[in-house]
Amino acid sequence: IGSIVEAFNYVHLEKVELIRFTGYVVVNNNDAIGRPTSQSGNLTDTSALAIDGNRTNYAASSCSFTGETEIPWWQVDLRSTKTVTGVYIVNPGDKNYREVTELSIRVGFIQNRGGIGNPTCGGQSHFFSRGESRLVSCVPEVEGRFVTIFALQVNSSLSLCEVEVEISDIG
Repeated sequence: IGSIVEAFNYVHLEKVELIRFTGYVVVNNNDAIGRPTSQSGNLTDTSALAIDGNRTNYAASSCSFTGETEIPWWQVDLRSTKTVTGVYIVNPGDKNYREVTELSIRVGFIQNRGGIGNPTCGGQSHFFSRGESRLVSCVPEVEGRFVTIFALQVNSSLSLCEVEVEISDIG
């Protein structure tokens, strides 16, 4: 679905993203908007900027930033049990941010320590180039209340310009 999302025009309408193409409308629920967020470091209190609906780059001051921590993570509380089908991530495009970021996405019911013990979404790790945006599909789907993104580089920072959590309305 990531290629479909990138190939067609889409419009954000609060928590719902409509994708229009030849006679069909696909609805993707972004359940992260308006939910509580937290992160491992609070150099500045910016964790909510990753779900502000603005997919801009770091220079536009619309990205979260943990500052340097031992294990950098960012988390959103979905407020109830959800079936997560994918997580869309916008990596900073700022020239001062690292060229490649290795991330782990976790979904589950554990909140403490960033939910490091929760199941992974789409595999153990995902590499994002500077400025890259894409959907990571959770195959299989993962149930949970907390979605956490970890930077897999110890003693570093984590910055996210947008995070969108897709959920299934089925089941």
